[in-house]
Amino acid sequence: ESAFLNSKIDIRAHLQGRHNILFDFYRTLIDFRRRTPALRNLLKENMDVRRLGEKGLFVRRWFGKEDVFSVYNFDKSPREMVLNIPSGRWTKELDSSSEEWGGEGEAAPKLIESSGSEIVVCLNLCGFALYRMVVCPDCTDA
Repeated sequence: ESAFLNSKIDIRAHLQGRHNILFDFYRTLIDFRRRTPALRNLLKENMDVRRLGEKGLFVRRWFGKEDVFSVYNFDKSPREMVLNIPSGRWTKELDSSSEEWGGEGEAAPKLIESSGSEIVVCLNLCGFALYRMVVCPDCTDA
């Protein structure tokens, strides 16, 4: 009987401590996906996925004028990731290393100015960062 009682799930656990941080993190991810057309749209033609070395991953998705990418470090130590992203200004929307999420602090830059050539992004251990291209609302396509 004690094994049964110890295995029962406490449905209020997500309201306390680290459980609450993880719950809020997942809720933020789900909300971002819901608000972001590039992540809601599941067309494979609008996706670029690349391996970065032994323990890194790059995922880019776009839809209409919306363009986002995420970069992941699966290593147990911080890593520099070499990326080739489209030209433009990219703002960081989410960083799993943020102290807000119980991390040790953000290593990835808040803003990336890309000219279309290689850039380097530092990521903390077992972390990821999510970026969105800044689109000028007054700009029109040529």
